[in-house]
Amino acid sequence: MRRTVMRFAQKTSQRHGERLDSSSGFPDAAQWALTVGLGTLIPGFALFKLFTVTGAVEAEKGAQEELARHQRHQEAAYAVQAPPGRHEVKSSKSSLTV
Repeated sequence: MRRTVMRFAQKTSQRHGERLDSSSGFPDAAQWALTVGLGTLIPGFALFKLFTVTGAVEAEKGAQEELARHQRHQEAAYAVQAPPGRHEVKSSKSSLTV
């Protein structure tokens, strides 16, 4: 075991002496820009696309329409049950806005 560790240590120390050619490839700033830019843009675009494709926007519109329909039915029921002379119904538009 000791012999194996010593051989590995010798090979490792020899590798540390080698220098990589830093003139090849992208500069560090470009690598960081690609990493951060692509790491942000790709997942962000995927989430945006999934949000629109899954119908979340349409679901929100449907929910607003359902709330408006419920409000109209409630106002119509109140108008039918109102005493004579009180057929005017005031609707609250603030409850329909988001």
